[in-house]
Amino acid sequence: MKTRGAIKDNLFAAERHRQAINHLGDSLMDIAGQSRYVVAGLGWPMSRRNQ
Repeated sequence: MKTRGAIKDNLFAAERHRQAINHLGDSLMDIAGQSRYVVAGLGWPMSRRNQ
């Protein structure tokens, strides 16, 4: 019976998956933050960005 080992592997895999998703989200937030500076640097109003 190796069910305990399988459960541990699944829990660790789920945690690694969550960490990867969080890391990806952090990267996307960085990109979104940088795009605000680009828009501001071009002199465009922030509302124009969504049009």
